[in-house]
Amino acid sequence: MPAPTGSGHKSISSLGYLHSRMAIVRVGQQKKEYGVHQALICDKSNFFKKALTGSFAEARTGIVPLEDVSAPLFTIFVSWLYVGRLIYVAPPDSGKTIQDDFSSLVCKENDEQQEHRSTEDEGIFTLQPENAHDDAFGRGTPQHGNDRGEGQGVHEVPKEIDPAVANCTEEDPKTWPLDVLAKLYILGDFLDAQLFQNQVMDVIVDFAAISRNRGVWRVPKRLLIRHIYENSPTGSFLRNIIVDFVVYHQPWDEPSQIWEEMPAEFLAKVMVSIGRRVPAKLCKECYSDAIAGNRLTHANADGMCLKRDKAPFMLDACFYHVHGTAEEREKCQTELKEKRRELRTGKS
Repeated sequence: MPAPTGSGHKSISSLGYLHSRMAIVRVGQQKKEYGVHQALICDKSNFFKKALTGSFAEARTGIVPLEDVSAPLFTIFVSWLYVGRLIYVAPPDSGKTIQDDFSSLVCKENDEQQEHRSTEDEGIFTLQPENAHDDAFGRGTPQHGNDRGEGQGVHEVPKEIDPAVANCTEEDPKTWPLDVLAKLYILGDFLDAQLFQNQVMDVIVDFAAISRNRGVWRVPKRLLIRHIYENSPTGSFLRNIIVDFVVYHQPWDEPSQIWEEMPAEFLAKVMVSIGRRVPAKLCKECYSDAIAGNRLTHANADGMCLKRDKAPFMLDACFYHVHGTAEEREKCQTELKEKRRELRTGKS
């Protein structure tokens, strides 16, 4: 009977890679070196298979440079290669913790403010591209910037533990921030490691489901959404689940202007997805629940009726009028109300 091959277990027959040569992967701007059995990494990643088994310099030297990849993310990938599950392993004698490494991967509010110069907008952290280079893989650096986690990493270690990573544990990826999980998925896409991507996606799905079941609406920052769209291909399943996060979890109490700089593909898909979920008209109870759930008031409802599901043009044409002063608008609204009252009572 064959040995178990479940998560974290390897059958004896699968250990043949131990006799293969070691490939050296130099990661990040600091060129951190990882020694990995070539047969193993080529079996799990088509990226490395093309690099190390072709007629390129990487195949001859056994050395693969990945300057634009985050070392903490690649550490998790290498750990997954050997143990079959997602775990974080701190570099020996580094003095670093999971909080230290993950903090540099989380999209920061101050980054968003610098990007959009607004304390009200969550913003987006746009990564600047490194020097693009086509190598044995024929892929080069993405035109939109450095996604695989490196580059966000130029952050000072916070004096206090970032709340986003405070509860992270090394062997439970469900405790990891969505930012880290999304960037792991993007790394898996870059390395063309589908099994790795699927395992990361399973954690993201659990993250979403647990959040919804517990009534805690954890939604992706706009910064992270922009990062995902800048570093993933059209049709990416990561894009799909991020849209679903927003459609099913996002409260809509913020002004529409803060969404204006989001990717058009994202906005279109969110709009259509929400539209398909909502009937042509909501009953009074459902509408009241929606108003309360989105924390809407006269101050942030943009003209929506807060009592029943009626379009603004069914209630007040003045909503679309141009007026020079508030007094003019108030007078117009009063006159329109009087006209509607006369129509209801049959007066001419």
